[in-house]
Amino acid sequence: MHTLWQLLLASGAALGITITVDSFEAGNPGPNAINGNINKFWETEYSPVLVPLPHWEIIDLGQSELINGFSYLPRQDGSSNGNIGLHTIELSLDNTTWTLVANATFIDDRSSKQTGFPNAMPVMFASLPTPRLEIEVLGQAQLNSES
Repeated sequence: MHTLWQLLLASGAALGITITVDSFEAGNPGPNAINGNINKFWETEYSPVLVPLPHWEIIDLGQSELINGFSYLPRQDGSSNGNIGLHTIELSLDNTTWTLVANATFIDDRSSKQTGFPNAMPVMFASLPTPRLEIEVLGQAQLNSES
């Protein structure tokens, strides 16, 4: 399956995709969540002060894309610390007006997780509470172009 995320891995910087997070631990910044490397992850700050839940990130796709889902890969280093359980996903075209598209719970294990949306939506920004992860944004246009 081709996803927008696979396009990011090939040319994310050229596409202008960025991520903003509420906090991060030194050495594990927000961009690790979208770099495609399962050995790197975003980690919220825990030293010198543990920043309490909930945590959030906003992904700026740089341009409007047709999106129909989200997937994430929990930490693969043997630790379940930071796995996402209860989560919401909101989408926006302007980073001001947000539409809730998912409110669900993932099981607590290391398998890849996926949340589909009822309808594909044009999106420029995605917001979700996520403490440590590697994510993908699934794009309808890319899914339909599979051969």
